[in-house]
Amino acid sequence: MSQQYIYLIIICLVFLALIVILLKLKSQKSIPTFKYSKKPFLRDDEYTYYQLLQQLFGTYYLIFAQVRLGDIIEYKSFEYTPHNKIFMKSVDFLLVDKKDRAKYIVIELDGASHTAQDRMARDVFVNQALKSAGVPIYHQKKYKEYFYPEQIKKEILSTLQDVQL
Repeated sequence: MSQQYIYLIIICLVFLALIVILLKLKSQKSIPTFKYSKKPFLRDDEYTYYQLLQQLFGTYYLIFAQVRLGDIIEYKSFEYTPHNKIFMKSVDFLLVDKKDRAKYIVIELDGASHTAQDRMARDVFVNQALKSAGVPIYHQKKYKEYFYPEQIKKEILSTLQDVQL
């Protein structure tokens, strides 16, 4: 009779070991797989405009692309929603004065996507947020206007002067 108990205990231990092994295998399979892929940092039109900004302003300004709104303005409260709204949005370009980093201007490229209803609402929010923070914003309207660099330079400098940095 004691030998039967030993066999029963051995069978139970083997069965328990199998359950533990199966649970470990199952937990390893449930590790999420990430399906991200690399993409170009800037679209072709954005890179072309970046190069133009470098040519026009590179001597006196640092030029950054795809800057989170939350990195240049802040909401003066501890409410979660306004913070979340600015951290989930980015602007196309930021020109920062090399001598005074508190002086900067946001530049947005307003292509065809900016006529979509949701994009227009996003633009209104960004414009109002930047205005309330005293940050100037320049909207570049059309791609073909990239070919008039001196006009772009004049308009950006005028926007900077309008806010009296």
